Amino acid sequence: MVLPLGNKKVLWEHQKTEQMKNDRKFAESWEKKRTRRWQTAFYFSLIYGILLFALIGAFDMNDQEMKQIYFSKHALIRLIACVAAGYFVSAFWMWRMNEERYKRIKKAKENKGI
Repeated sequence: MVLPLGNKKVLWEHQKTEQMKNDRKFAESWEKKRTRRWQTAFYFSLIYGILLFALIGAFDMNDQEMKQIYFSKHALIRLIACVAAGYFVSAFWMWRMNEERYKRIKKAKENKGI
């Protein structure tokens, strides 16, 4: 939405309204996900781990054959490490960030009556 420079207040109100909508959607979504912490972390870690495993393997393509990169004992260890890294990121770091955002939105909702 492009507004003339004189309408900064209107633009600010529009951005504020959009942020409130995004916060409301996030709070509703997180309300459902937060009861399934370990399940959510597990699914995220599988997706993250497999993608990271494939990306790392792609960088090794010029040094080794595909069979060695993706179908060896070393590859299995690398896959487990990537999934474990994804689990750590999801279960602890991302979870904490989302939980803090959720609490901040709930607190603002209680104070303002959104």
